[in-house]
Amino acid sequence: MLREKWFYKTAYRFTSVLFLFLPSFIFFLFRSAYSESLWAETDDGRRIHIFFVRAESGEKRNFPVILCHGLGTQGKYWYFEEKINWARKFAEEGFDVYVPDLRGVGKSKGSFDFGFEDYLYDVLAIIKKVKTLEGSEKVHWIGHSMGGMVIYLAVSRKPEISQSLASFTAISSPYTIWTPFEIFKLTRANFDELSYFLKRVDRVHFSFFSSLISFFLPVFDFSKLFLPFADLEYLVWNIDNVDRDYRKEAMKATADVSTRVLEKFLKVGVGYEDFGFNLDDFDVPSLFIVGVKDYLATPPTVKLAFLKTGSKNKSFVLAGIGEGFRADYGHVDITASDFAVEEIFPLVLNHLEKWDGSGEKSKVYYKPSQESEGDKIAENLQEENAFSRIIRTAQKTRAQISQSNQNGFPEISAKIFRKSKVSFLLVQDLGFRGDVWKSFTQRFDSKEITYVFPKTLSSVISVHKLIEHFCNSFTSDLNVGVFHGVSGTGFFSSEKKCFDAVFLIAVPFSEISTFYSFYLQNRGKISSEMKEKVLGIADTDYFEFDFSETYYGFDVSSLKKIFYVVSTGDRAVWWWNVRDFLNMVSDLGLDYHYIILSRANFSDELSHTELIYGKKAEKYVIPYIVRQIESLKK
Repeated sequence: MLREKWFYKTAYRFTSVLFLFLPSFIFFLFRSAYSESLWAETDDGRRIHIFFVRAESGEKRNFPVILCHGLGTQGKYWYFEEKINWARKFAEEGFDVYVPDLRGVGKSKGSFDFGFEDYLYDVLAIIKKVKTLEGSEKVHWIGHSMGGMVIYLAVSRKPEISQSLASFTAISSPYTIWTPFEIFKLTRANFDELSYFLKRVDRVHFSFFSSLISFFLPVFDFSKLFLPFADLEYLVWNIDNVDRDYRKEAMKATADVSTRVLEKFLKVGVGYEDFGFNLDDFDVPSLFIVGVKDYLATPPTVKLAFLKTGSKNKSFVLAGIGEGFRADYGHVDITASDFAVEEIFPLVLNHLEKWDGSGEKSKVYYKPSQESEGDKIAENLQEENAFSRIIRTAQKTRAQISQSNQNGFPEISAKIFRKSKVSFLLVQDLGFRGDVWKSFTQRFDSKEITYVFPKTLSSVISVHKLIEHFCNSFTSDLNVGVFHGVSGTGFFSSEKKCFDAVFLIAVPFSEISTFYSFYLQNRGKISSEMKEKVLGIADTDYFEFDFSETYYGFDVSSLKKIFYVVSTGDRAVWWWNVRDFLNMVSDLGLDYHYIILSRANFSDELSHTELIYGKKAEKYVIPYIVRQIESLKK
C-alpha cells in the first residue's frame, strides 16, 4: 500500500513538472530552429557576433534585414523584450533578420583599443557575411543612432558599399552632434580635463552603471528624484512613453563604450572636429526618422543627414504629436516602446516592402513623408543665410484678411503712465486672445511701467500697425517688445522699429511644425483636443496665409539686446529654432541671450501657451524678463 501511494505521488509530481515545463521546452526548441549565432571575420582581425532570426511565415522576401544597434548598446537592444522585439517582427513579415554586436560589445568581445573609424571594418564584414549566407546581392540596413552613422561612415570611405544596400533606414542617426543645453556647455568648458581622463582609460563602464540603475529602478524612479542627475534620464527617453519595467529591461541591453569613440563624439559636439561624412553620391532609397524630443540625436542633425544624402528617393519623418503621431518620441523610446511598435515599425516595414521588390505587402498603417519645397531650397543648413529663412517664413505666415480689415487697427488694451520708465508692447501669437497676457500685466502693474497688447490678433499686417502705433506713441527710458509665436515675424518684417530690447518667445524662423502648417492650411479646422495638446489652449481663432509682397526691414540699430525664449515642451514651435536665432544675431552682430526651458536645465517643460500664461510663465519666463530688464537699466 505504501509503495502504491509512493508510486502515484511520484507519478503525479512528475506529470505536474512535465506539464509545467513542456510549453517552455517546446517554445525554446521552436525558437532555436529559427535563430542561431553566427560569426563574421573583419579585415583587422576581429570576430563579430551576429544573431540570426529566420523568416517565419509567408513567402520569403528578396533581401535580408540587418538591424544595427547604437553607441552604448548591443544587438540585444532590438530584442530585449518580446513585445517590442523588432527582429521577431520582421521575421514574422517574411524577412531573414541579422542582428550584429559591433566590436567590443555583446558577444563580440575584445579590447577597446578602437576608434569610430574602425567600425568600417565591422560594416564591411557584416554585409559580406550576410550576402554570402543569403546568396543575395543586397541587404536592407536599419540602424538606430550610431547604427545608422556607421553607414554614413562606410559609404563616405567606401562608396561602393551603396551597391549592396537595397534600402537604408536611419532612426535617430545624426549627421553631426548639436545639443545646446547647459550640461553640454559644461562639457565644453571642461573638455580638456575630460579628454585627459578619457586618455587614461580604454572604456566607460556604461553597462555597470546601467546594471546598478536596473537593480534600483523597481524601488526608485530616478526621474522623480530631486537629484542633480535625476532628469538626465529624459535625455535618453521620453519616459512618458515607457514604463519602468521596459526601462529596467533595456538596461540589460547596454554595453561599455570605447573612450576613443566617445572622445570623437565629444570633439564633434564641441566643434573641434567633424565626422568627415560625404553622402553626396549615396543614391540608396533612404528613410530618416527622429523624435521631436530626441535630445541626443536632435532633429536638426538628423534632418541634415537627410538633406546631405544624394538619394533620389528619400523621406524624412519627424515623430511627435504635432506631426500626427500618438506620442512625442525620444531617443530610445522611438524603437523601444509600445507606441513605437504601433507607429514607427510600420513606417520602416513599408519602406522595406517598397524597395524589396518581393511583391508581398503587409496590412499596416503608413504615414508618408515628402520632401518639402523648403527642404529643396535649404540644401545646406550650415551655410544658408539666416535672413532668407526669416523672410521666407514671414511670407508664409502672414495672414490673409479682407481689404477692409487690412485698413483697420487691432483693438488694444493698455495701462499707460506718462512718466513710465519702461513701456512694454506685448504681442501674442496669431489667433490667440489678449487675455493670455494676464500673468504679465499683473506682474507689470506698476506706475513705472506702461504696457499695451491687442485684444485679438489675426494677421502679421495687424502686428505692423501695432508696432507703428507703439513707436509713435511711447518714448520711455526703455521700449521693450515681447513677441510670442508667429507674431515675432511681424517684428522682423515691420518697417518701423523703436525697441531698446526685444524678447522673442517661441518665435519660429525656418522650422515651423507640421501641425502649425496644417493648422494654417486648413483654416483652423482642427479639433479642440488637438489644439490643446499642441498649443496648450483649445480656444483659438483661425488665420490664413498671405503671400502678398511686403517690405522687409532689418534696421535694428536701436536694440541694446535681443532675447530668445523657447521650451522643449512647445509642440507648435520647436526648441531647435534657437539654431536659426543664433545664426541671425551673429549675422546682425547683436548682443543676445537665449534660454531653453527643458527638463535638462530646469526639470520642467512649458507648452506654447504656458510660455506666456499661467503659473509656469510666472515661475520661469516673467522672472527671466524682469531680470534682463534690470540688467539693461544698469
